[in-house]
Amino acid sequence: MNYNILVLVRYTIKNGRRNEFLNALSLSRIAEDSRAENGNLRYDVALCAEAENDVLLTEIWVNAKAQELHKTTPHYEKLCLLKTEYVEKVEITKRRICEDE
Repeated sequence: MNYNILVLVRYTIKNGRRNEFLNALSLSRIAEDSRAENGNLRYDVALCAEAENDVLLTEIWVNAKAQELHKTTPHYEKLCLLKTEYVEKVEITKRRICEDE
């Protein structure tokens, strides 16, 4: 059976800076560049309804290798720089999911 990789990321943004972070994320085209990667099936950014400083990221990759290669891209490096400026805390959940889920 083949499995995809689901990555759920919850960023807690520094107080009052969520809109700045979202704007910087948009201007840098990180989501678009990630979606264009070989092996990416989904890359969505969403706001958290219960926490005004949180941003949620959902990624689905065809396999673990594709997800690991993502971490070597220039746009991933841009994201790391944005995190140092705007993000207070990062929570990551990763799991294998069946292709049919």
